Amino acid sequence: MTTMNILLNTNESWLHQQVVEFAEKYGLSTWDWVALIITSLSLIIAIISVVIATKTLRSQKETQKNTQPVMNIENQEFLIGQKLLCILDSYIYMFALQFFLTKNDYKVKPSSHFWHLTEIALGDLNESLFYNENNMFVAFHRLREVIEEFNTNLMGLKEILSNAKAKKEEKDLEIVHIYGNIGQIMSACYDSLEICFQKDTEQIKTFLETNFISVFETRYYGRYKDKFCSQEEVLILPQIENSESAIKQGELYNKFAEMAFKRIPMITKEEKADFCETLAKHVDVIIMNTPCKGKILPLKTTKESNSIEFSTDTNWSLKNTDEEKPLYERALPGNNPDVKPYQYLNGWFFYVTSI
Repeated sequence: MTTMNILLNTNESWLHQQVVEFAEKYGLSTWDWVALIITSLSLIIAIISVVIATKTLRSQKETQKNTQPVMNIENQEFLIGQKLLCILDSYIYMFALQFFLTKNDYKVKPSSHFWHLTEIALGDLNESLFYNENNMFVAFHRLREVIEEFNTNLMGLKEILSNAKAKKEEKDLEIVHIYGNIGQIMSACYDSLEICFQKDTEQIKTFLETNFISVFETRYYGRYKDKFCSQEEVLILPQIENSESAIKQGELYNKFAEMAFKRIPMITKEEKADFCETLAKHVDVIIMNTPCKGKILPLKTTKESNSIEFSTDTNWSLKNTDEEKPLYERALPGNNPDVKPYQYLNGWFFYVTSI
Protein backbone atom coordinates (compact mmCIF):
# COMPACT_ATOMS: atom_id res chain seq x y z
CA MET A 1 0.00 0.00 0.00
CA THR A 2 1.41 3.35 -0.99
CA THR A 3 1.96 6.13 1.49
CA MET A 4 -0.87 8.11 -0.12
CA ASN A 5 -3.39 5.29 0.46
CA ILE A 6 -2.34 4.88 4.09
CA LEU A 7 -2.92 8.56 4.80
CA LEU A 8 -6.27 8.53 3.01
CA ASN A 9 -7.51 5.52 4.96
CA THR A 10 -6.25 6.81 8.34
CA ASN A 11 -7.66 10.28 8.33
CA GLU A 12 -9.91 11.92 5.79
CA SER A 13 -9.62 15.35 7.36
CA TRP A 14 -9.51 18.37 5.15
CA LEU A 15 -5.89 19.06 6.15
CA HIS A 16 -4.75 15.60 5.15
CA GLN A 17 -6.68 15.82 1.93
CA GLN A 18 -4.89 19.02 1.10
CA VAL A 19 -1.58 17.44 1.89
CA VAL A 20 -2.40 14.39 -0.25
CA GLU A 21 -3.43 16.53 -3.16
CA PHE A 22 -0.25 18.54 -2.80
CA ALA A 23 1.84 15.38 -2.72
CA GLU A 24 0.08 13.81 -5.76
CA LYS A 25 0.30 17.02 -7.70
CA TYR A 26 4.04 17.33 -7.26
CA GLY A 27 4.75 13.59 -7.27
CA LEU A 28 6.46 13.35 -3.92
CA SER A 29 8.14 10.07 -3.16
CA THR A 30 8.05 8.32 0.21
CA TRP A 31 11.34 9.94 1.31
CA ASP A 32 10.17 13.32 0.13
CA TRP A 33 7.06 12.86 2.22
CA VAL A 34 9.08 11.87 5.28
CA ALA A 35 11.31 14.93 4.81
CA LEU A 36 8.25 17.16 4.51
CA ILE A 37 6.83 15.81 7.78
CA ILE A 38 10.14 16.27 9.61
CA THR A 39 10.51 19.80 8.26
CA SER A 40 6.97 20.68 9.32
CA LEU A 41 7.53 19.32 12.82
CA SER A 42 10.80 21.22 13.10
CA LEU A 43 9.08 24.42 12.05
CA ILE A 44 6.34 23.91 14.64
CA ILE A 45 8.90 23.19 17.38
CA ALA A 46 10.89 26.29 16.39
CA ILE A 47 7.79 28.48 16.59
CA ILE A 48 6.90 27.06 20.00
CA SER A 49 10.50 27.64 21.19
CA VAL A 50 10.39 31.27 20.06
CA VAL A 51 7.11 31.83 21.90
CA ILE A 52 8.49 30.23 25.10
CA ALA A 53 11.76 32.19 24.88
CA THR A 54 9.87 35.45 24.39
CA LYS A 55 7.69 34.82 27.42
CA THR A 56 10.72 33.77 29.49
CA LEU A 57 12.63 36.92 28.53
CA ARG A 58 9.64 39.08 29.39
CA SER A 59 9.31 37.32 32.73
CA GLN A 60 13.02 37.78 33.48
CA LYS A 61 12.80 41.50 32.74
CA GLU A 62 9.81 41.85 35.02
CA THR A 63 11.65 39.96 37.77
CA GLN A 64 14.75 42.13 37.31
CA LYS A 65 12.64 45.26 37.41
CA ASN A 66 10.98 44.16 40.63
CA THR A 67 14.17 43.01 42.39
CA GLN A 68 16.88 45.47 41.31
CA PRO A 69 17.89 48.16 43.83
CA VAL A 70 16.20 51.52 43.51
CA MET A 71 19.02 53.44 41.89
CA ASN A 72 19.07 55.86 39.00
CA ILE A 73 21.20 58.75 37.79
CA GLU A 74 19.42 61.29 40.00
CA ASN A 75 19.87 59.14 43.10
CA GLN A 76 23.53 58.58 42.31
CA GLU A 77 24.10 62.31 41.86
CA PHE A 78 22.61 62.95 45.30
CA LEU A 79 24.83 60.24 46.81
CA ILE A 80 27.91 61.87 45.26
CA GLY A 81 27.00 64.96 47.26
CA GLN A 82 26.69 62.88 50.42
CA LYS A 83 30.07 61.32 49.66
CA LEU A 84 31.62 64.78 49.49
CA LEU A 85 30.21 65.52 52.94
CA CYS A 86 31.83 62.33 54.23
CA ILE A 87 35.15 63.25 52.63
CA LEU A 88 35.06 66.71 54.21
CA ASP A 89 34.26 65.19 57.58
CA SER A 90 37.12 62.70 57.30
CA TYR A 91 39.62 65.46 56.69
CA ILE A 92 38.21 67.53 59.56
CA TYR A 93 38.96 64.59 61.86
CA MET A 94 42.42 64.28 60.30
CA PHE A 95 43.26 67.93 61.03
CA ALA A 96 42.02 67.55 64.61
CA LEU A 97 44.15 64.45 65.06
CA GLN A 98 47.24 66.20 63.75
CA PHE A 99 46.75 68.97 66.32
CA PHE A 100 46.86 66.37 69.11
CA LEU A 101 49.87 64.66 67.56
CA THR A 102 51.89 67.88 67.39
CA LYS A 103 50.87 68.85 70.92
CA ASN A 104 52.10 65.50 72.22
CA ASP A 105 55.24 65.06 70.14
CA TYR A 106 53.55 62.28 68.10
CA LYS A 107 53.52 59.95 71.10
CA VAL A 108 49.74 59.46 71.00
CA LYS A 109 47.28 57.60 68.79
CA PRO A 110 43.52 57.85 68.20
CA SER A 111 40.98 55.32 69.42
CA SER A 112 39.44 52.76 67.06
CA HIS A 113 36.43 55.06 66.66
CA PHE A 114 38.61 57.43 64.65
CA TRP A 115 39.19 54.95 61.83
CA HIS A 116 35.50 54.15 61.53
CA LEU A 117 34.73 57.87 61.33
CA THR A 118 37.31 58.62 58.64
CA GLU A 119 36.97 55.63 56.32
CA ILE A 120 34.79 56.33 53.26
CA ALA A 121 32.22 53.69 52.31
CA LEU A 122 32.10 52.76 48.61
CA GLY A 123 28.95 50.62 48.52
CA ASP A 124 26.69 53.38 47.24
CA LEU A 125 28.91 54.31 44.28
CA ASN A 126 27.15 52.19 41.64
CA GLU A 127 29.32 51.69 38.55
CA SER A 128 26.68 49.53 36.85
CA LEU A 129 24.73 52.66 35.94
CA PHE A 130 27.44 53.47 33.41
CA TYR A 131 28.33 50.05 31.97
CA ASN A 132 26.96 50.97 28.54
CA GLU A 133 28.89 54.24 28.27
CA ASN A 134 32.64 53.73 28.21
CA ASN A 135 33.72 57.32 29.01
CA MET A 136 31.22 57.61 31.84
CA PHE A 137 32.26 54.27 33.31
CA VAL A 138 35.96 55.20 33.24
CA ALA A 139 35.32 58.55 34.97
CA PHE A 140 33.12 57.03 37.66
CA HIS A 141 35.47 54.09 38.21
CA ARG A 142 38.34 56.53 38.78
CA LEU A 143 36.33 58.25 41.51
CA ARG A 144 35.92 54.92 43.26
CA GLU A 145 39.63 54.19 42.87
CA VAL A 146 40.89 57.44 44.40
CA ILE A 147 38.54 57.10 47.38
CA GLU A 148 39.68 53.50 47.82
CA GLU A 149 43.29 54.76 47.77
CA PHE A 150 42.38 57.24 50.52
CA ASN A 151 41.04 54.36 52.63
CA THR A 152 44.20 52.34 51.99
CA ASN A 153 46.38 55.26 53.08
CA LEU A 154 44.32 55.57 56.26
CA MET A 155 45.14 51.98 57.14
CA GLY A 156 48.81 52.73 56.55
CA LEU A 157 48.56 55.70 58.91
CA LYS A 158 46.81 53.56 61.51
CA GLU A 159 49.68 51.11 61.47
CA ILE A 160 52.44 53.67 61.76
CA LEU A 161 50.73 55.71 64.50
CA SER A 162 50.47 52.56 66.61
CA ASN A 163 54.20 51.91 66.23
CA ALA A 164 56.06 53.43 69.18
CA LYS A 165 59.35 52.99 67.31
CA ALA A 166 58.27 54.93 64.22
CA LYS A 167 59.85 58.36 63.88
CA LYS A 168 57.87 61.58 64.07
CA GLU A 169 58.99 62.49 60.54
CA GLU A 170 57.61 59.23 59.16
CA LYS A 171 54.24 59.79 60.79
CA ASP A 172 54.08 63.36 59.59
CA LEU A 173 54.97 62.31 56.05
CA GLU A 174 52.17 59.72 56.04
CA ILE A 175 49.62 62.34 57.13
CA VAL A 176 50.77 64.83 54.48
CA HIS A 177 50.44 62.07 51.88
CA ILE A 178 46.80 61.55 52.88
CA TYR A 179 46.13 65.28 52.67
CA GLY A 180 47.43 65.10 49.11
CA ASN A 181 44.68 62.65 48.20
CA ILE A 182 42.19 65.51 48.28
CA GLY A 183 43.45 66.81 44.94
CA GLN A 184 42.85 63.45 43.28
CA ILE A 185 39.44 63.04 44.90
CA MET A 186 38.18 66.48 43.91
CA SER A 187 39.57 66.10 40.38
CA ALA A 188 37.82 62.73 39.97
CA CYS A 189 34.64 64.20 41.40
CA TYR A 190 34.83 67.08 38.92
CA ASP A 191 35.23 64.64 36.00
CA SER A 192 32.34 62.50 37.21
CA LEU A 193 30.01 65.48 37.49
CA GLU A 194 31.04 66.71 34.05
CA ILE A 195 31.11 63.41 32.13
CA CYS A 196 28.61 61.19 33.95
CA PHE A 197 26.07 63.79 35.04
CA GLN A 198 26.50 66.26 32.16
CA LYS A 199 27.04 69.32 34.37
CA ASP A 200 28.64 72.52 33.13
CA THR A 201 31.29 74.50 35.02
CA GLU A 202 28.84 76.73 36.88
CA GLN A 203 26.67 73.78 37.90
CA ILE A 204 29.73 71.94 39.20
CA LYS A 205 30.73 74.95 41.27
CA THR A 206 27.23 75.17 42.76
CA PHE A 207 27.27 71.44 43.52
CA LEU A 208 30.63 71.69 45.29
CA GLU A 209 29.60 74.79 47.22
CA THR A 210 26.51 73.00 48.49
CA ASN A 211 28.25 69.76 49.42
CA PHE A 212 31.82 70.73 50.28
CA ILE A 213 32.89 74.38 50.18
CA SER A 214 30.25 76.06 52.34
CA VAL A 215 29.12 73.15 54.49
CA PHE A 216 27.92 73.55 58.04
CA GLU A 217 25.91 70.39 58.69
CA THR A 218 28.47 67.62 58.43
CA ARG A 219 28.13 64.08 59.77
CA TYR A 220 29.38 64.93 63.24
CA TYR A 221 26.91 67.82 63.39
CA GLY A 222 24.07 65.39 62.77
CA ARG A 223 25.37 62.89 65.32
CA TYR A 224 25.73 65.54 67.97
CA LYS A 225 22.35 67.13 67.30
CA ASP A 226 20.56 63.77 67.42
CA LYS A 227 22.27 62.97 70.71
CA PHE A 228 21.70 66.21 72.58
CA CYS A 229 19.08 68.39 70.90
CA SER A 230 15.56 68.37 69.53
CA GLN A 231 14.89 68.72 65.81
CA GLU A 232 13.71 72.30 66.27
CA GLU A 233 16.95 73.49 67.82
CA VAL A 234 19.74 74.98 65.77
CA LEU A 235 23.40 74.45 66.62
CA ILE A 236 26.01 77.09 65.91
CA LEU A 237 29.72 76.58 65.36
CA PRO A 238 31.47 78.49 68.13
CA GLN A 239 33.93 80.96 66.69
CA ILE A 240 37.28 81.03 68.44
CA GLU A 241 39.05 83.96 66.90
CA ASN A 242 42.67 83.06 66.13
CA SER A 243 42.52 79.84 68.12
CA GLU A 244 45.71 77.97 68.86
CA SER A 245 44.86 75.19 66.41
CA ALA A 246 43.91 77.65 63.66
CA ILE A 247 47.25 79.42 64.02
CA LYS A 248 49.23 76.17 64.12
CA GLN A 249 47.47 74.69 61.10
CA GLY A 250 46.52 77.81 59.13
CA GLU A 251 49.17 77.24 56.46
CA LEU A 252 48.10 73.61 56.17
CA TYR A 253 44.46 74.65 55.66
CA ASN A 254 45.53 76.97 52.84
CA LYS A 255 47.55 74.25 51.10
CA PHE A 256 44.62 71.88 51.50
CA ALA A 257 42.25 74.39 49.86
CA GLU A 258 44.67 74.93 46.97
CA MET A 259 44.87 71.19 46.32
CA ALA A 260 41.11 70.71 46.63
CA PHE A 261 40.17 73.48 44.21
CA LYS A 262 43.03 73.25 41.70
CA ARG A 263 40.67 71.90 39.02
CA ILE A 264 38.05 74.56 39.78
CA PRO A 265 39.55 77.87 38.62
CA MET A 266 36.31 79.79 39.22
CA ILE A 267 36.81 79.52 43.01
CA THR A 268 38.05 82.94 44.12
CA LYS A 269 40.66 83.73 46.75
CA GLU A 270 37.92 85.10 48.98
CA GLU A 271 35.95 81.87 48.69
CA LYS A 272 39.05 79.84 49.54
CA ALA A 273 39.67 82.05 52.58
CA ASP A 274 36.07 81.58 53.73
CA PHE A 275 36.45 77.83 53.25
CA CYS A 276 39.61 77.78 55.39
CA GLU A 277 37.89 79.79 58.11
CA THR A 278 34.91 77.42 58.19
CA LEU A 279 37.26 74.43 58.12
CA ALA A 280 39.13 75.82 61.13
CA LYS A 281 35.87 76.21 63.07
CA HIS A 282 34.90 72.61 62.37
CA VAL A 283 38.32 71.35 63.45
CA ASP A 284 38.15 73.40 66.65
CA VAL A 285 34.76 71.88 67.46
CA ILE A 286 36.21 68.37 67.14
CA ILE A 287 39.19 69.32 69.30
CA MET A 288 36.86 70.66 71.99
CA ASN A 289 35.07 67.31 72.02
CA THR A 290 38.06 64.96 71.99
CA PRO A 291 39.48 63.66 75.27
CA CYS A 292 43.25 63.45 75.01
CA LYS A 293 44.87 61.20 77.58
CA GLY A 294 41.83 61.48 79.82
CA LYS A 295 41.05 65.18 79.61
CA ILE A 296 39.99 67.90 77.22
CA LEU A 297 42.80 70.16 76.05
CA PRO A 298 41.84 73.82 76.27
CA LEU A 299 41.82 75.87 73.09
CA LYS A 300 43.12 79.37 73.72
CA THR A 301 42.68 82.47 71.65
CA THR A 302 45.95 84.13 70.72
CA LYS A 303 44.57 87.62 71.30
CA GLU A 304 45.94 89.23 74.46
CA SER A 305 42.67 91.08 75.03
CA ASN A 306 40.78 87.83 75.29
CA SER A 307 42.25 85.00 77.38
CA ILE A 308 39.23 82.69 77.26
CA GLU A 309 40.02 78.99 77.46
CA PHE A 310 37.74 76.47 75.81
CA SER A 311 37.39 73.18 77.64
CA THR A 312 34.47 70.84 78.27
CA ASP A 313 32.47 73.68 79.85
CA THR A 314 32.57 75.56 76.57
CA ASN A 315 32.27 72.57 74.27
CA TRP A 316 30.85 72.27 70.80
CA SER A 317 28.14 74.72 69.94
CA LEU A 318 24.98 76.12 71.34
CA LYS A 319 21.26 75.94 71.11
CA ASN A 320 19.86 78.84 69.16
CA THR A 321 18.70 80.46 72.42
CA ASP A 322 22.31 80.72 73.66
CA GLU A 323 23.70 82.82 70.81
CA GLU A 324 24.02 85.99 72.86
CA LYS A 325 25.69 84.38 75.86
CA PRO A 326 29.35 85.10 76.53
CA LEU A 327 31.66 82.39 75.21
CA TYR A 328 32.64 81.20 78.68
CA GLU A 329 28.97 80.42 79.47
CA ARG A 330 28.45 78.26 76.43
CA ALA A 331 28.22 74.58 77.33
CA LEU A 332 27.14 71.25 75.97
CA PRO A 333 23.35 70.85 75.93
CA GLY A 334 22.43 68.74 78.94
CA ASN A 335 25.72 69.21 80.76
CA ASN A 336 25.52 69.04 84.51
CA PRO A 337 27.22 72.21 85.86
CA ASP A 338 28.10 70.39 89.09
CA VAL A 339 30.26 67.83 87.30
CA LYS A 340 33.89 68.69 86.66
CA PRO A 341 34.93 68.87 82.98
CA TYR A 342 37.21 65.82 83.03
CA GLN A 343 34.38 63.73 84.53
CA TYR A 344 31.79 64.64 81.94
CA LEU A 345 33.20 63.90 78.51
CA ASN A 346 29.91 63.12 76.82
CA GLY A 347 30.41 64.94 73.55
CA TRP A 348 33.41 63.12 72.11
CA PHE A 349 33.59 61.37 68.75
CA PHE A 350 36.91 59.62 69.34
CA TYR A 351 39.61 59.92 71.99
CA VAL A 352 43.40 60.04 72.01
CA THR A 353 45.66 57.82 74.13
CA SER A 354 49.38 57.37 74.63
CA ILE A 355 51.13 54.79 72.47
